[in-house]
Amino acid sequence: MSTTSIPQLSAVAGNLTGTELMEAVQVGPTGVPIDSVRVTTAQIAQLASGTVGPTGSAGPTGPSGSGPTGPTGVGATGPTGAGGPTGATGPPNGPTGPTGPTGQAGGPTGPTGPTGPSGTGPTGATGATGTGATGPTGSGGPTGPTGPPNGPTGATGPTGSGTIGPTGPTGAGPTGPTGPTGTIGPTGAAGTIGLASVSATVASVVNNFSPAGYVAGTTNRLILTAAVGGSTISGLVGAIDGWQVRIYNVSTTDTLTFLNLSGLSISTNQFQCSNGQSQGIGPTSAAIIEYISNVWVFLS
Repeated sequence: MSTTSIPQLSAVAGNLTGTELMEAVQVGPTGVPIDSVRVTTAQIAQLASGTVGPTGSAGPTGPSGSGPTGPTGVGATGPTGAGGPTGATGPPNGPTGPTGPTGQAGGPTGPTGPTGPSGTGPTGATGATGTGATGPTGSGGPTGPTGPPNGPTGATGPTGSGTIGPTGPTGAGPTGPTGPTGTIGPTGAAGTIGLASVSATVASVVNNFSPAGYVAGTTNRLILTAAVGGSTISGLVGAIDGWQVRIYNVSTTDTLTFLNLSGLSISTNQFQCSNGQSQGIGPTSAAIIEYISNVWVFLS
């Protein structure tokens, strides 16, 4: 409180001394006292002098008042306007006109407009006739049954005329008895086959081999010396069927190698080796070949 709220306070403040107490009453807007407080004369003098004491701390905030929400007003919906008239029917095949407004809900259906005349455009020109690709040829039909074997023989022509003389009688004397088989004589001694030898030193690679002095079908022994590092032979000039040739390698260090069915020599001069692999004759060794069905075959 202050002199603003109690204008008479200044008038009486000078008459107050000592420790006298004065009661201040707070009156509400309706004139009814709602509270009171007692102050000393010193406190009243201080109030009268205009000096305002420090502001007290703020009191707690009262609860927020919230009145009820009033009802929402609802106005009446206005009536739906009447449906507009249906537009005239457009020409046949013409563009579709805009859609008219929607009529009142539940209102009567308007009359159906007249049907427009039917329009038929002219027929277009006939397109060119297309020709598709020829389909694939069908599979051949089954072969008809074979006629019966040994069909009938035609009729035999008539026998020419001519007199055949009579055949004389066959003699029919008895057969004499078979005589006893004689004993087998001793086997004669085996004949010796003459040797027709040819000696030669073989180059490192030889095709269609035919050393000097070799005669196909006559020479039956070849005494050969392998080259240093070994010699390879792809073929020997062919002989008569069944002809055999003995081959000796007199080298003490190098090997003779014979290629199996090698195309380096012509087919009638080639060797057919065991197991289809190239065959060798080592130092101081020998082998026998035989000419069979146009090829040399190793027998050993």
